[in-house]
Amino acid sequence: VFTSKRDGTVYAIILAEGNRVTMPEKLMIPTRLISKANKITLLGFEGELSVSESQNGQSTVIIPATAQAKPPCSYAWVIKLSTIDNQ
Repeated sequence: VFTSKRDGTVYAIILAEGNRVTMPEKLMIPTRLISKANKITLLGFEGELSVSESQNGQSTVIIPATAQAKPPCSYAWVIKLSTIDNQ
């Protein structure tokens, strides 16, 4: 996971592994980034993403089946972590 920050919004960029062109069911993102966000979305996909419990400093972001079936891109995906001030 690579991150970029602009105007208080963090973008987590996830690259596909190997020859994989489908999205995984879940992604691990550092809890320190997730805990500051009040809205978590996948660019190119409508709706918010849910997050499950964190372990070892990592939170699990659940990717909906509809996004997995028709991902917005084949080789990289961007999770947008918005704060209250930057929506």
